[in-house]
Formats: sequence, C-alpha cells, structure tokens
Amino acid sequence: MPSLAEKKDVMTVPRNSKVLHSGDLLNVRFPVPTAHDGYLHNALFYAACGLRVIPVRPGTKASHSGLLGTGWSLEEKASNDPEQITKWWTDEPFANIGIPQGRINQTGVIDHDRKHGERPRLQLAAHLRTVGVEVSRGIVVRTPFGEHEWYLLPRGGQSGTTCHPYVPGVDLQLDGTYVLAPPSQVRPSLYATASIDPKDGKPSRNRKVRDRERAETDAVWLPYLFTKPTTPVWMDTPQTTRTDGGVTFAEMFGNDPPALSADDLWRPTVADFLGALGGAVLPRALLADSLTRPGAGSASRDPFAARTAVPVEVYLQTGIPVEMNQDDELFRVAASCAGRGLTWEATFEVLRTIADRTPLKIADYPWDDGDLENKAQRAVYGKAARDKRDAEREAAEVARLTEIAKGWTL
Repeated sequence: MPSLAEKKDVMTVPRNSKVLHSGDLLNVRFPVPTAHDGYLHNALFYAACGLRVIPVRPGTKASHSGLLGTGWSLEEKASNDPEQITKWWTDEPFANIGIPQGRINQTGVIDHDRKHGERPRLQLAAHLRTVGVEVSRGIVVRTPFGEHEWYLLPRGGQSGTTCHPYVPGVDLQLDGTYVLAPPSQVRPSLYATASIDPKDGKPSRNRKVRDRERAETDAVWLPYLFTKPTTPVWMDTPQTTRTDGGVTFAEMFGNDPPALSADDLWRPTVADFLGALGGAVLPRALLADSLTRPGAGSASRDPFAARTAVPVEVYLQTGIPVEMNQDDELFRVAASCAGRGLTWEATFEVLRTIADRTPLKIADYPWDDGDLENKAQRAVYGKAARDKRDAEREAAEVARLTEIAKGWTL
C-alpha cells in the first residue's frame, strides 16, 4: 500500500485553492463547504490525497454530462489535477463529488444498502464466516440508506471484480463504478405531490404537480458524512413493531439509523485520511470470492452487448417488477431503446411510461424527469460513441490489412 511519503510525492498544492494552499499539505483538514465555493475545496482535498474525482450532477448520483460531455470513460475523465478540478467546480460549485473505484484509484468500497429492506451487515458477516474471510473496518461514510466502507486494494493490483450484489444488501464497488464522497448530498425527488390516473388508479407522472421552487427550498437533502473511527457502525438489529398501525423506519429498512452527533462526524487531515486508508486493505480472499458471486462484473458489462433480452413491451404494460433492481433494469431499457435506433427523446418517453407503471419498492422516491433524461441521453449518446469507436477501429484494421496486402504476391 502507498506510504504517506509516496502519497506526498504526487500531491500538488492547488494554486487557486485558499483552503489547500498550505506549506504542510498533510496537516490540511477536510474543508467545510462554503456558499461561494461550494464543494470545490473538498474536491481539492481528495486530489491532495492522490485520488482522482469526477463531477456529479447536484443532488443526484448521475455523472455531470454538462461538464464531462458524452461518450467518455472514467479512466479518461477522472482527474486529480487542481486546475481541472477548479474549472469543474467553478462552473458547478455544488456538483457532487464522485470517486472512481478499482484500478483508477487503487481503492474499493463495500456498500451497505438498506433501502430495499435487506440487512447488509448480518448478510455479509454470515457469508464471510462461510468463506473464512476476515475484513477490518474501513473508512466509514454514512449514506442516506446505509454506509460505505472505503479500502485500499492490496499490493499487486485488483484480483476481484465489481459485484452488484456481493450478498443481499451489499455491493462491492471496484472497476467501472464510482461512489459519492462527502460532503455530497442527494435530493430524493423533485415532485411535491402525485395525482392518481382515474383510468388505472396508478400515479401518473404527466399529472404530477411539479413545484421546483419548493423542491429547491424545502425538500429533504440527504448527506454523505465521514464518521470517526470510534463511531459505532450501523448494525442490523431486530425489528420493532408499532402498535398504532404505523410503519417504522425499522420495519421498512431493517433498523433505525443510529443518531449522529457533532462528535461522531470526522473532519480528517490529509495525513489522518491517508493513515486510515492505509490501514484498511481489502483481503485478497474477498476479491477472489467476488469472482464467484452471481453479481460479478455487473458494473463493467457493456449495456449494449448481447445479454438477456429486455422485455420492453411487457414493462410498458406492467412496469418493472418489485423484486428486480428497478433502477438498473430501467437503464437496460434505455440501452435496449438505443440499440433499436430510438432518439434520446423517444427513449425518454418510453422510460417515463414505464416509470409511471412501475410499482416502486419505496413509493416516496420516484424517478424524476431529470433522472429519466439522464438515462436516455447516457444510453443513446453512449451507443453512438461506441459505434463511432467501433467504426474507427474497423477502419484502422482495414487500413492495416490493406498495407499488409500490398506486400502479398500470388
């Protein structure tokens, strides 16, 4: 694993950063966001730690196509260059911060997620006992519906793969993925209320009352927060049932989130962060086991490659079943539409129709038009970029073979 001295060799004092302009960069503390600069100095903090980042649309988990363009890859765009980061976050001060995982940063994340009702820590502990693997505590980030634990990859590179899921409720984030980093925040929905379509008794997106001003001022924004190494993790405990007929958070998501006080939150220095990360390394045995899991390689698959056919016509009638990963499946629908030659606008309409008919696992968090538009554009523009790259490779190969053929004699 990289030592502090090795990490310090690649650190650069950002010329335009007031917060990180310090004679001793290792003692710079994780900044507090400001109204003027937004998350700029936080992004620069990660760069000072040697991590490459990308900008993510404010309030979402979707990459920022306005800053990154289309047809890009994480390897190509992720950057720890202070000038590039300053440009991105000057243009969009409150862009969320995405940190690519896997070989790009030599990091991996165990993602504990409770929003679908799983009990991730119990599931993970049971599986690790079965395969005989012990995992130390990583850097813990409290997320809206669970926790991320950040780790370094072992020396010699990655020998595992991204798994969605690794076990129920737990994703392993490696190559082809990124995670939101503190102090990023997500907004659940831009919709204030929903109307019921009298034809089928289901919520109608076209009839939803959209109040952007209220969404910007009153909607609950859900943060990502570093917690101190001494702060207890969010354990899975038995559910408690209310007698008044209501539904508790525990009954919906597994157990109530432990309350965080100001003393539980962590604002590490660069040295603190690198020291904690250096002491948390994903075991090789876990990475090897990831190759055998049903969700292995899920994030790195080409969504346009040959896979099980997506039943778009069925989804247009009934929506996406509750037992599926609905968000991933909706993007597969977008990729299928792109493969059929639909424009992003036509793809958006298909996604919106399916979203209207989908019985959501969590009714309070529907897809908004921004989510659907982003999926449609990513699928269509990504398909176009892929086709262009394939055509260029094919032309180059034809040219190469043509040159070889010139030397042939019959």
